[in-house]
Amino acid sequence: MIQTVLQVKPVNANKFSNILVYPNPAKNELNIVTNKDLIGKEYQLCDIYGRKILKGKLTKELTKLLVGKLADGIYILQVNGENKYTFKVIKN
Repeated sequence: MIQTVLQVKPVNANKFSNILVYPNPAKNELNIVTNKDLIGKEYQLCDIYGRKILKGKLTKELTKLLVGKLADGIYILQVNGENKYTFKVIKN
């Protein structure tokens, strides 16, 4: 008798559990939801050429970025805490 054992290792879901970015793609607003550990940390939104488009600090657990006037395309959102969190954001 042949017995096959499979082990499935979950992706480290906790890696990004400190921060949630939605909706993606975004039209007018981009929401950044964080835990209290990241309040006061800096964020920046860059275009695909690395130019800073928006920057600021996370002031509460929900920070809203107004992206409605930005050109459609791909942007990179970085949040600098104890770790650096990087997200690809699509604006359309």
